[in-house]
Amino acid sequence: MQEYKNRVITEAEYLAKMRSIMNDYINQKADIRYPERIKNNVHAQAFYGVISAILENQINLSENREIVVDIAIEITKIIENHNQVDWSNNTTIHDRIAQDIDDLFFELEQNKGFNLSFDIIDKIIENVKTVALRRF
Repeated sequence: MQEYKNRVITEAEYLAKMRSIMNDYINQKADIRYPERIKNNVHAQAFYGVISAILENQINLSENREIVVDIAIEITKIIENHNQVDWSNNTTIHDRIAQDIDDLFFELEQNKGFNLSFDIIDKIIENVKTVALRRF
């Protein structure tokens, strides 16, 4: 999409690329290979993708893949825990979700030495909430 926005590719190329992605999705041939533990959990997969994209320049993802999977699974549980009628408009619930995710990263730092900056954690929280609002 960015290539299209920058006019690096033509509209026809863009359309062909989008059709290819759509066909891969329909035929379940996505290029993304998820770790076994989240293979059947579409919400955890979404959070895994968001977290991985943010962390790819911060940590060695291949060495920390299992921790990222753990984070995606725990975040899925946090969102499911707070999922209730009209939660998307309830800022109190948004704050609770943010606090629970922040607590998750604190526990990871204490128990596994997995340390991220506050800015990165905040970026993960905001992106996770955006994805959650669309999915739940």
